[in-house]
This record gives sequence, C-alpha cells and structure tokens, in this order.
Amino acid sequence: MLAFALAYERKSELSLALGANLLRLLDERRVRARDLPYRSGIAKDAIANALSFLEKRGYIAIERAGPSRMVHLTPKGSDARDAHQRRLATVEKRWGERFGTESVDRLRAPLEEIALDGGALSPRLLEGLTPYPENWRASVACAAELPHFPMVLHRGGYPDGS
Repeated sequence: MLAFALAYERKSELSLALGANLLRLLDERRVRARDLPYRSGIAKDAIANALSFLEKRGYIAIERAGPSRMVHLTPKGSDARDAHQRRLATVEKRWGERFGTESVDRLRAPLEEIALDGGALSPRLLEGLTPYPENWRASVACAAELPHFPMVLHRGGYPDGS
C-alpha cells in the first residue's frame, strides 16, 4: 500500500487518502457533513480535518442549511476527483507494465475476495469487525463501509479514530 500511495502521490496535489475516502463520495450536489463519517468509514476528527484542508484550498464548499453543514465539490474539486480516478488507473497500469499484469491480478484477487462481495463489503470482512455485544462499540452505529485507504490520526488506527 505504501508503494502504491507513493507512486500515486508523486504527481498529485492531494493524498491518496483524501481522494479515496472523500472526493469519491462528493459531487456537485450537497451532502450533509455529518453523514460523511458513516459513508466513508473515516472518523469524525479525520473528516473535520480533511474538510478544512479541502475547503481552504478551494476543492469543496461548505454551506450552512439550518443546523447542518452541507458539503459539495467546486469545479476544482470535480477536476481533482476525476484526476484521482485517472491517477489510480495510471498507477495500476504502470504496475502492470513493471511487474506484469498477472502479478498485479494475483495481488488484487485475494484482496477483493476478502473485502468485496458483488461490490458490497464482504460478510467475511465484516465478521472481523463486529464488536462483542458487551463492548462499547456495539452501541455505536457501524459505518456503511470501510475506508478505501487508511487515514490514521494521532488518536490511533481504528477507522473511527479511537
């Protein structure tokens, strides 16, 4: 993952984590900021930091709508989201040329088998994330999906930031 991130970020203004976890969820339509942790699998603190970073650099706009903050991509953000998708494909293509497409496919196949089930999170992966009933996490709503790339904060490595 580190090698892939370095190849991706070598020519990118934004990190792979921002593109994979936030830009992919946003478009020109407004989304409630409070829905992003659930939809991305990223901790509220990480979302707040990322939104601040993206807003200051003109990738997103944040507006108030009553008690909610609404987020949407600016034209610069839409370009960055599209560039993110192209960059992923470019890095993967270069890896195929460098290491052979069969090697890349052999790396991808078991990861997809564990993580995906017809495009949705695999029950196999979710089994390992289900908290014990008496654990405090059992009372917290689970994210709709896992981060597409790790975003580790100063608080720890668990996706919810704890």
